[in-house]
Amino acid sequence: MAICKYCGEKAGWFSEAHESCIQKAAQGIEALKQCVADAIVQGKQYPDIKAQLDTLVADSNIPQDQVLPAIKDAWSQAAKNRSVAQPISDPEFSAMSDIYRSAGLTLDEMRQTPGWCAMVFSFLIWTVLHDQIDPYHGHVQFNLQHGEIPVFGMANVLLSEERTTSSYVGGYSGASIRIANGVYYHLGGVRGHRVQSITETS
Repeated sequence: MAICKYCGEKAGWFSEAHESCIQKAAQGIEALKQCVADAIVQGKQYPDIKAQLDTLVADSNIPQDQVLPAIKDAWSQAAKNRSVAQPISDPEFSAMSDIYRSAGLTLDEMRQTPGWCAMVFSFLIWTVLHDQIDPYHGHVQFNLQHGEIPVFGMANVLLSEERTTSSYVGGYSGASIRIANGVYYHLGGVRGHRVQSITETS
């Protein structure tokens, strides 16, 4: 007989978990996500919400392997929303980053999330607006105008665009018949059908 992975009690012969336990854990995960999101929006620190998170995990029997993914997802969505709403200051950037670090997530795990990318660009905008730019020191492959300062760079990026061209094939221009001196009658032609082609230029 299988043991429920949520409550540790017998789950029956053909089930790995009680349906009620699954629903309870799912509700707990949503509550956990909301707690993390509220902390991001309200500018709280991780110690402010740690007790609440621990209580949600324990009371809802949330498996440990689902806790960090839930926090990561909630952090990313909330960080994205807050970063888009207004530029993120240096203290706000640090406070938001401390939440995921204190929860046990690493920079490598977070840097590919939409929330992290939005937060970085939001912070860059804030540095420009407040004249606190940390210049980008990497290689720049275009000419900067006088007074311009590079603030961000990405290596090995290919910029390409698609161009659409149109032509007509299978057409017939028709024929002209001379009916008098200097007077011709033109028989109608057929334009043909239009063909579009798309080419990518780098």
